[in-house]
Amino acid sequence: MRDTLVSITKGGATIDATALGTSGLQSTTGLNAKLKLDYRPTASDSAQITLTRTDKRLTPQGYVGAINIVNLGYRHQLRPELTAVATVLDLFDGQRFQRFSSSPTFTQEYRRTVRGRILYVGLVYSFGTTRKDKPQSFEYDQPG
Repeated sequence: MRDTLVSITKGGATIDATALGTSGLQSTTGLNAKLKLDYRPTASDSAQITLTRTDKRLTPQGYVGAINIVNLGYRHQLRPELTAVATVLDLFDGQRFQRFSSSPTFTQEYRRTVRGRILYVGLVYSFGTTRKDKPQSFEYDQPG
């Protein structure tokens, strides 16, 4: 009996799952990426957009589909210790998880979708720090 083999090759991932009843090697290539763009129109305002892409991944019986997520955020400094923040997570509703599995004895398609976008609006008040101590970069796609 052969073990399931998963290896990373120059062209992507290759899987040999003949021990599980599938025939031959399966391989894929793809692009996983994270892109972040910051824009500061004024000294008190900043905006950020992030794009996260996780490409299709092989499993021994099939694959997991690609996921694309875009987040958008805006920050306005009201006073040195007070900041207003607004963030939209999953702007284009791309957070879908799809898994397809197939073997000689079964076929399965599993889908999970997060419905709707999430909007965070809030105020951040800083205690005991001066403006020069505050970090200049802010990650809008990380709630909290």
